[in-house]
Amino acid sequence: MKKGIKYLSIGLFVFITFINNVLAADFSISVTSNTVTAGNTISLKIDGTSSGLTGRFNISTSNSGVASISTNNVWIENNVGWVTITAKSAGTAVITVSPTDGISDANAEEVSLSPRSVTITVNAKQTPPSNNSGGGSTQTKTKSSNNFLSSITIDNLKLNEDFDKEKLEYTLTIPAETEKIKINAQLADSNAKVTGTGEHEVSIGLNTFELVVTAENGSKRTYTIKATLEDLKPIEVTIGNEKYNVIRKRKDLPEISEYNIEKDITIQNNIIEGYYNEKLKYDLVGLKDSSGNIAYYIYKNNKYTPYNEYTFNGTTLQILDKEVAKLKKTSFNYDKAKITSYQEVKTDLIKNTYALDNNDITGNQFYLFYAINVETGKENLYQYDSLEKTVQRYNLAVLDMYKSNKDTYYKYLVMSLLLVGILLITMSIMMLKKGKNKHK
Repeated sequence: MKKGIKYLSIGLFVFITFINNVLAADFSISVTSNTVTAGNTISLKIDGTSSGLTGRFNISTSNSGVASISTNNVWIENNVGWVTITAKSAGTAVITVSPTDGISDANAEEVSLSPRSVTITVNAKQTPPSNNSGGGSTQTKTKSSNNFLSSITIDNLKLNEDFDKEKLEYTLTIPAETEKIKINAQLADSNAKVTGTGEHEVSIGLNTFELVVTAENGSKRTYTIKATLEDLKPIEVTIGNEKYNVIRKRKDLPEISEYNIEKDITIQNNIIEGYYNEKLKYDLVGLKDSSGNIAYYIYKNNKYTPYNEYTFNGTTLQILDKEVAKLKKTSFNYDKAKITSYQEVKTDLIKNTYALDNNDITGNQFYLFYAINVETGKENLYQYDSLEKTVQRYNLAVLDMYKSNKDTYYKYLVMSLLLVGILLITMSIMMLKKGKNKHK
């Protein structure tokens, strides 16, 4: 019996030691108050003493107009770091503390930590009532909430609907070969302001414009104009179940890198102004969808393939829809676009943690994807650093190293669990035998 307890103790010690090495390191954050009045300050505490952490932690605010921070990073060396948060205006802001790479614990072993966040609520500063030497009450003027327009007009053109200040959406038909229109708007209240008026360039198909009216008290109302520029002879193509219009003129196309040269391309017996990439040997044309969005497509053998070009720290890449083997699919946001990518995912003892979508691997700031260098025409695997917003070519051998490390992790985990199981079974058998002997 004593031997069984001894073996069980040894097994549990090994298992607990293993768990501690994997999961123990951590840090905490707290604020002196989650609610603060505009104009005042509170303090954010970053505590890494429980795990003896050493390394740099980045601090960010989701809304610097509501709550600003005194520094973007602090260095922790088995101690506590402090950051001052200044309340600017009414609203909420999320303060996030993100550990950087290279943070080590008390054993000088590098650890991987997830970011932590805290929400700050800023209340508006109360304006004290002004003193009236005459003894009477002083009334504060109430700001107007009138955010209506009294008219919308287009130079030399007419809206398809009659104007009504309560109606927020209007349509307009623009004659073919028109390059610009001028939108005019009259405010119902002179204290309000409107944006979106003036001259606007138009392209073939749907063009959407918004007039945003801001009342004196800050409330907003948006009027939308959907203007359709007619084509002398629309060139319509179908991709899947969707219909698109081919853009005839380069002036209507989005900006593209200098590695693509201007070229006239023939589509359905029409001459289209497009581009040609000498390295990649294909033509590029612009297509507009039913919502008015224009994008580039590779035009080859009467087929259209989406062309996604992005420039990262001086390197222009065409993102490929190609899977990175053995990694989990996710995405990252760059230049107002959502780019499909892949990440190496670590697993914990209780459940598998996978990237599903929209940057949901907490703490992982690196994304992998295949792309073609538009300048050289060569395909490579690239790594994107979401913190520094840079890319570089990725060493494929590292993927094999990740797999090897994961296999080792599981091996030690299974061995530890088996050891505990064997010791528990052995102890149970010994206790049963001892019970039988006593009974006899």
